Amino acid sequence: MVYNTEADTLEPMTEENCNTEYWDADPDIYKPETFFERFIVAITSFVQWLKLFFEYVSAA
Repeated sequence: MVYNTEADTLEPMTEENCNTEYWDADPDIYKPETFFERFIVAITSFVQWLKLFFEYVSAA
């Protein structure tokens, strides 16, 4: 989906409109600053991965 700012709508992505928006991301905005914050992010990511893994295994 592509957001059309002029019409304030979401439109299906096509070849014509797929490169109409450019996003500049600052990598330091969401970077954890302290060891404790990095540890929490790592643990949260690992727990989320485990949940998805067990969902995948149980569905098979």
